[in-house]
Amino acid sequence: MAINLTENFNANTNIESQDELSIENLELELLIDAIRALCGTDLSNYSRASLKRRVKLFVSRSQMERISDIIPFIVKYPEQRLKIFEDIMVSVSELFRTPFAFLTLKK
Repeated sequence: MAINLTENFNANTNIESQDELSIENLELELLIDAIRALCGTDLSNYSRASLKRRVKLFVSRSQMERISDIIPFIVKYPEQRLKIFEDIMVSVSELFRTPFAFLTLKK
């Protein structure tokens, strides 16, 4: 009986993790659409993994709970949009300070 309870717990935990991942991916797509609509910047061709990592770091630093919390923030405080861009965008100088990225582009 204990094995079944453990299996159920692990299965439920895995489902919750998958659900959370799906929600984060949806929130990221909504944020990309909101930034395009509000700022005219199209982030749709950016690597989702890289963008998500940077957005989640911004969320954490800003003491927000979810990626979707950024959307009302940029609507209410348009002067903060530049700060968000600086945090989530990869600057060209940063790109060229990363030897692997530079070598990849060089090829």
